[in-house]
Amino acid sequence: MYPKLQTFLILGLSKSGVAAAEFLLKQNAKTYIFDDVASEKVESNVKSLCFKGAVLVKKDELQKVAAECDAIVLSPGIPIDHPLAVAFKRDGRAVIGETELAARYFQGVTVAVTGTNGKTTTVSMLEKTLTAGGYKAKACGNIGAPMLYQAGSDTESAVAEISSFQLETL
Repeated sequence: MYPKLQTFLILGLSKSGVAAAEFLLKQNAKTYIFDDVASEKVESNVKSLCFKGAVLVKKDELQKVAAECDAIVLSPGIPIDHPLAVAFKRDGRAVIGETELAARYFQGVTVAVTGTNGKTTTVSMLEKTLTAGGYKAKACGNIGAPMLYQAGSDTESAVAEISSFQLETL
């Protein structure tokens, strides 16, 4: 994956979507953004991302813009069977999540924790244990900042709480 040479569509503009868009913009990738949820937080995120170079897509433009894109980045709240994701897969184009994008660019060790119960407790414990052992460890994913914020940092170990929705796009 070569972001500078590719065009991306980010679906969903909460924490994961914003992290993906910011990362791709820093890589000089053409980045389109879309969210059909109307809220002050999403509106604020859209304004910030557009200022940084992202292109906001309106609902009636979505199909046309999607046809131009090499990859779609789904936020965890967007189902894997969303019509655009299905169309991308059918066309052989990439359907990834923020966690997959992070895994491709984070240079340290990743410890991913998933399951039904105890994820947050386990991630917190692992972060504290690694830190006490002298490693630069950060809890991320659903427990803290998106994992992608660790890419390019001095973090040696990303301890990521991963939901089943995030696993679908890995």
